[in-house]
Amino acid sequence: MEDFIEDEGGNKAGSFNFKQYLFKLATYYKWIVLGVVAAFVCGYLYLRYEISQYQIDGYILVGGVELEGGTNAILNNAGITNTADGAQSTVNNEIFILRSFKLIGDVVDSLQLNIEVSEHGRFKEQPVYRDSLPFKIEVKRPAINIDKPAVPILLSINANDFTVQRGEKHFIAKYGVPFLADRDTVIISPKTGESLRNKDYTLKIQGRIQSIKKYRGRLTVAQAKATGIGLLQISIIDELPLRGTQIISSLIGAYNTSYLTYKNQAIRRALRFLDERLASVSGDLDRQESLVRDFRASNKVYDVPTVATDILGKMQGADLQKSQNTYQIDLLNLVERSVKNYSQKEEIVANANGLTDVVLSTQVAEYNALVQLKQGYITANTPLDERLPAINDKLASARVNILANIANIRKQLGTYDSFLAKQNNVFTSKFNTLPEKDKQYVELNRKLGVQEALYTFILQKKEETELQLVSEDIVRSRTVDDILNQGLVSPRKMVIYGASVGIGLAIPCLIIFLIVFLNKKIESRKEIEDGTNTPILGELSMSELSGQAIAITSTNRTAIAEQFRSIRTNLSYIAAGKKQKVFVVTSSISGEGKSFVSLNLANSMAIIEKTVVVLELDLRKPALSNKFGMSGRTGISEYLVNEKIKPEDIISPIEGYPNLHLISSGPIPPNPGELITSPRMAQLIEHLKEKFDYVIMDTPPVGLVADSISLGQLADTAIFVVRHKYSYKSSLNLVNDLKGNQKLPNLSLIINGIADDNSYGYGYGYGYGYGYGYGGYGYGYYSEDSEKEPNSIVDNVKGVFKRKK
Repeated sequence: MEDFIEDEGGNKAGSFNFKQYLFKLATYYKWIVLGVVAAFVCGYLYLRYEISQYQIDGYILVGGVELEGGTNAILNNAGITNTADGAQSTVNNEIFILRSFKLIGDVVDSLQLNIEVSEHGRFKEQPVYRDSLPFKIEVKRPAINIDKPAVPILLSINANDFTVQRGEKHFIAKYGVPFLADRDTVIISPKTGESLRNKDYTLKIQGRIQSIKKYRGRLTVAQAKATGIGLLQISIIDELPLRGTQIISSLIGAYNTSYLTYKNQAIRRALRFLDERLASVSGDLDRQESLVRDFRASNKVYDVPTVATDILGKMQGADLQKSQNTYQIDLLNLVERSVKNYSQKEEIVANANGLTDVVLSTQVAEYNALVQLKQGYITANTPLDERLPAINDKLASARVNILANIANIRKQLGTYDSFLAKQNNVFTSKFNTLPEKDKQYVELNRKLGVQEALYTFILQKKEETELQLVSEDIVRSRTVDDILNQGLVSPRKMVIYGASVGIGLAIPCLIIFLIVFLNKKIESRKEIEDGTNTPILGELSMSELSGQAIAITSTNRTAIAEQFRSIRTNLSYIAAGKKQKVFVVTSSISGEGKSFVSLNLANSMAIIEKTVVVLELDLRKPALSNKFGMSGRTGISEYLVNEKIKPEDIISPIEGYPNLHLISSGPIPPNPGELITSPRMAQLIEHLKEKFDYVIMDTPPVGLVADSISLGQLADTAIFVVRHKYSYKSSLNLVNDLKGNQKLPNLSLIINGIADDNSYGYGYGYGYGYGYGYGGYGYGYYSEDSEKEPNSIVDNVKGVFKRKK
């Protein structure tokens, strides 16, 4: 159906009727109340069965002094970034690290978060933290961890044993005896001092990756609001506050451990180097001591002459200096290999504490700081980070400077080696003058002294490096507040109940809105008044009475009889006092009750001693003659084609109703549209005007065929019948067209079949409605019979709120 248009009177047919919508809400208030109650009950059940979620918060300060110095200071001095940008970038990196798969994986492993247990209650399964269970659960996973969804394991705990059910398999297990759950080996044993009661639990062993994803999704790390750079808020949503607290605490610990391991890579590499050298020198020292001890025992040498002792001391001093020189060269080689063999992926250079060159030590420290910064950017962001090119340039320059400095230091050490070699030659000449046994003994002691001095030297360097590690082993973060349980965050009772009531109100109100908005049938007089300024003659109510063609008689005082009397009175005002004798009654589609209105309007005039004749001009599908058993009589169709038939031959009085006459349609002609425009039709009307006080023409629906418009030229007044909840709102467009283009004279409306269901705005206690079937003739309206309304979307929606009568 087409949308309503604005008629010449300025009325809009089709705008949303808000008052009608409010009236519908009041009419269906019981459904609205029922919707609210049902939604409230659903909210209550949701709260009863939903698992509570709690928010746990912790606050840490990351970076500390490093936000002002360290690697950021290097960047600032190099002009790569400014202090504020560098500090913020550092904080963003730490946020990423705190939420990284690696750290959360460490937390999952340490707390065994992949093992989940829930306790069976009356209404739901409540998660339980393993630490609070009266028994211990140990899970041993295979070397190859297949990450797949966990299959729930039902545990029925008893005092002496427990039942295991997994899928369709179930068996009885003993405490402390392992059993196999898929690929995992599970051992359940009672805790010391705990008593086991009969209770059911569900055990789930999740895959590691699944657990990491689960808790990573629950974890949020963000910079605390209204604070300076570096203060982070770590929050997690969990069913168990104790588990949430342990997760945050463990995460902070894993973060600090990871940072220290990363930060002190250079020192730890130096320690590994010193440990290797110390082990090697220790072995050499042990062997040399054995040689000296064996020589003394076999040669019975217990002392060395003074001259030999003096030579030995000098030679040992020179050897020690040469060993230290060799150690310096080894350190240089270590640094050189680390710097040269970077292959586009720089590694931390071992901390060269033993290097005597201060410049080289400073260069290595700066190089390590740049490498750490680059690794941090790549880890937290992407290899395409726009800050990396500047850092790469600085690293390339640092490599060139370090290698150049190493070459210079190596030349210096080579010169010093030559000097030591000359001194050694002098001492060797003196040494050769000693007796053979003294020479052997001095040589052995000389080597022993060198090993002892070298061992002491390396041991001292290791001690210095360990002290440096202790001094540098400072965590990056500082906890600034206790880890707190912020309380229940889901489900929130007031929010759920509020949403339930809102949904309970919204759904029925939305359905009623759709009924009003999508309904294409006329629901109220207000809609008619808004859709057209055509005058309304009257309204006719619907009743349960049936089988009566005429509802008004001289003695009848029913509501519908009084309504017809009111319409009869209103007709006298239509033409402002002009005599009205011929009335044409039509409608938009069949079933709207125009024949019923025609017949009863005629009888309302007949009971005041007026002679009235009703013409059954619906030649396609006549109905009135059948009501009074006149279908076989000569009618209008025969009169129009046979000039021998006179008007008196087709006029028949209706038995039992004085002054009321009927002219039946006669046999159905093949061309009713052309036949109705015959000149004999106009002659018939003129004859009837002279013989009767009133002539009422019951015509076909004007929305289907044009017969009514042709017959309207012979009438004084036209009456258009619309039916409550049956006629389409778009039929008012047709009314506006008929009135605006003066296709029908003195057009007015009658509203028929008003239902007593308060939908019209008020109801009548009783009344009567009538309609008959009519087949469509190619127009947009169609009705099979008077009991079946045309299909529409609204019919389906309205079925939800259909009321019993």
